[in-house]
Amino acid sequence: MTEEQNDTRRLAIEALETAREARVLAVAASKEVGDVSAQLRGHITVLHALRETQLEQGARLDRLERRVDEGFARVDARFEQVDRRFEQVDARFEQVVDQMNARFDQLVALIKSSKR
Repeated sequence: MTEEQNDTRRLAIEALETAREARVLAVAASKEVGDVSAQLRGHITVLHALRETQLEQGARLDRLERRVDEGFARVDARFEQVDRRFEQVDARFEQVVDQMNARFDQLVALIKSSKR
């Protein structure tokens, strides 16, 4: 074999080894891409589950907020009733005080007139 043939053979062997190494790297890269894709699908699944949970919790919070608002509206209405009743009691109390003062004045006048 001539030197040129030896060089050609050596280059062919190196090319085959380089091709084998490239194939090993390509297989590893393909496996890594598959792993990354699987992880990405897993993350997307988790994000969808989180979204669903947030939507459910948001709806629940909306329902609870409506219940709280309705409860406060009922309490406010009851306080308005209590306030009106207190106003009525105050008005009646003023009437009673006025009547008592008038009777007291009559009694004082009666006592003064009887002393004369």
